[in-house]
Amino acid sequence: ENNGCSPIVTPFALDIKDGAGNTGRQTIPALPPGKKTVVYDNWPSACSTADRTFTVTAVSDHQLRDWDATDNIGTFTAQNTTPDLALSASIAMDCTEDGKIRGAIVLLISNTSDIAVSKDFFISIDDGKGWKIEKRFQKDLGGRLPLPKGESREITVEWTRDFSIKPMIIDFPEMEIGVDSKDDIHECDGANNVLRLPYKLRIPNLNLVAFTPTCVTDDYYQVILVIENNGGADINNDFYISVTDNDGKKQIQTFTKIEGILPFLAGSRQTVLFDTWEVDQTPAILELECRLDFNRQLGELDANDNNMRGSLPVFDMEITDFKAETSTETAEGYRDIKGFFTVTVTNSGLNTIRDDFAVQVVDGQGWRTEKRFAGDLNGALPLGPGESKTVKIPWEHDFSTHPPAYTFKNISVIIDSQSDICECDGSNNQAFTHFQFLNTSLLLLLPLSQ
Repeated sequence: ENNGCSPIVTPFALDIKDGAGNTGRQTIPALPPGKKTVVYDNWPSACSTADRTFTVTAVSDHQLRDWDATDNIGTFTAQNTTPDLALSASIAMDCTEDGKIRGAIVLLISNTSDIAVSKDFFISIDDGKGWKIEKRFQKDLGGRLPLPKGESREITVEWTRDFSIKPMIIDFPEMEIGVDSKDDIHECDGANNVLRLPYKLRIPNLNLVAFTPTCVTDDYYQVILVIENNGGADINNDFYISVTDNDGKKQIQTFTKIEGILPFLAGSRQTVLFDTWEVDQTPAILELECRLDFNRQLGELDANDNNMRGSLPVFDMEITDFKAETSTETAEGYRDIKGFFTVTVTNSGLNTIRDDFAVQVVDGQGWRTEKRFAGDLNGALPLGPGESKTVKIPWEHDFSTHPPAYTFKNISVIIDSQSDICECDGSNNQAFTHFQFLNTSLLLLLPLSQ
């Protein structure tokens, strides 16, 4: 405004600067008494009061003789006539039971401008792992409009993805939420319309990785479990594990009872075992089933990976006959005593024995031998269920070191002496006898000891 009495005919400049540091200049060639409107086009919009505070300065080369130069600088604050929406969010998860997970994204929409927002607008959510939606704030999500200046509205968007799909996803590092995602509202600041919200699912999940019934040695069976927690939270509470077989046997143990360690950290694995499992001769194939957290105490992402089956063939063989014998050969006036053993092995199980095994004989007087049933003794394999095979083992003892009449009191034989075949009953793998020979060549074979 020229509030003097004379026109200003000397050019001068009007400099303007806002609180955000934006500047502009207009040159005024002349100004008659009165007011003049000066327009600065394309001035950047600003949302905050500080950024909308302007300082305007009239600048001349001092050739303009102004009656009062103190009013050549003015400060004023412009009203924000464009809306501005701001966004914050949180995620709520609820596991009502195994595999039933409800996810919700809670949005807080705020109007930080000086005017109300009346027009509906879109909200978009993309979890970065294949699930996305775009819905209208009022029409689809039930948000209330108008949204007065300075006020906020909270809405909840259901996160309807299937959290049990494989491979299981628990990390969402690139979740992105947008307000006014289709630019229905022209705002003073669009930078606060997008929110990145990395999220990790804080729910545990048991996964039975491996279930291995195994025969460690005769009469000793174990059931080995490899379990992982592939969820997003540690497991702090103990849980039950059941193992059953098709022979009517069942064991239920807690995780810690079989040496599991709590807390069971997310992303870790542990190996635990049922140390002693009773096995009979029947059935021929032992079928076992394992169930983790079978009574569903934990609340997991997915309970369908808690079960597994395993099987184990059952073998058993026994000694059904064991004899010691000698024969005498005379050559050039000398008598030579030759000895041998006959061992009959019977497959008393229901599965065919195909692998070779060792046979050990000890005569109790310093002589022993260990031979492979098939490889050394020409025993015929395979040995079918109920089938018996007899082998002959040379008894290479020096009988000349004994008196004319002598008794071997404790001769023993063990089949499968190196545990090549894991059996359900090893007690029938050993037998005893004793044997007396006389210088008259009369051979006396005594019965098998019981």
